[in-house]
Amino acid sequence: MISKAISYGFIALGLLDMFFYAGFDGLWLIIIGFFVSSSADASMNETRISQALAGVKVGDIMSKDVQTVEPGISIQEIVNRHFSTYKHHGFPVVSNGELVGIITLEDVRRVPPESWDERRVEDVMKPFSSLVTSKPGEEALDALIKMAKRNVGRLPVLDEGKLVGIITRSDITRAVQLRLRFRS
Repeated sequence: MISKAISYGFIALGLLDMFFYAGFDGLWLIIIGFFVSSSADASMNETRISQALAGVKVGDIMSKDVQTVEPGISIQEIVNRHFSTYKHHGFPVVSNGELVGIITLEDVRRVPPESWDERRVEDVMKPFSSLVTSKPGEEALDALIKMAKRNVGRLPVLDEGKLVGIITRSDITRAVQLRLRFRS
């Protein structure tokens, strides 16, 4: 709130400077005021999210019923059976009960549609070695930070090396919205 008040002060001083001194020096004060205001808003949102996720574990909000795919199926098959059927934009790739990668809609889009019958999931998926994962006991806020740093929309959740769920940005957003709604 103090930052907001300071930003309004800068904006007011800038407007006064422009009107009374007929110069453009006040424009800089107005720009600084808007910058401080947007920074204050971002900081307040970050604080709200941190407070809403305090004590929330990944295991509390992850999707436990995970649709997985086999690495040997064709891109056409995954489009028809998974991307067209489920609302998800990515699926863990599992072979013999082991997580071997993840395939996303973005991965599929990079393959020309005329090649979908010949190309396999294993050809275009992100391999396990490049995945960012989470654990059920990890703080949801830490999972969100991982997603933001690596620019991914979902994290496979592993417990002792086994896939037990998946957490998405949507899962975290839903948790924040619910917790904020019930606090107010």
